[in-house]
Amino acid sequence: MIKIVGALLIICGTAAWGMSSVARMKNRVITLRSLITSLDIMRDEICVNLTPLPKVMELTGKAAPKPAGKFFRNVASKTDDIPQQGFFGIWMQALDDGCGMTLEEDERDVLIRLGSGLGKYDCDSQGRVIMTAKKSLERIEERAEKDKNANSKLHAFLGIAAGMMAVVVLI
Repeated sequence: MIKIVGALLIICGTAAWGMSSVARMKNRVITLRSLITSLDIMRDEICVNLTPLPKVMELTGKAAPKPAGKFFRNVASKTDDIPQQGFFGIWMQALDDGCGMTLEEDERDVLIRLGSGLGKYDCDSQGRVIMTAKKSLERIEERAEKDKNANSKLHAFLGIAAGMMAVVVLI
């Protein structure tokens, strides 16, 4: 009886590991899509409405889907510290907090370049910086979606198969 329970626990554990890998891939795609939507909101506020940057972060945080909305709300909550830290310092701090976003190095680099360009230039230049970031994130999102579609079933199966193999070896 103990061997059966142990075998089930091993299989369940490795299956959960495989499913967590699938969930990470799905969350990454969701994060990228929410960031892309957020950049459209930001661009409209900066280039069309000529909204000041602290207010842009607040409005984007309210309008953006999760998890990007949480990121922008985090930035907006710290905009009072701009004179001490500078906008880029606040941006990096919020990026380091993560705010529930599943980001890899490529996405982080795009957001770092975006944060370094916001608030420094005129609205047209900031609009170009935002559009460059959006195009980069769209390419990354397309690859992430293909990766998710191609590998999610494989990761789930490998988790279960690894557990079964471990049980066979141990019994």
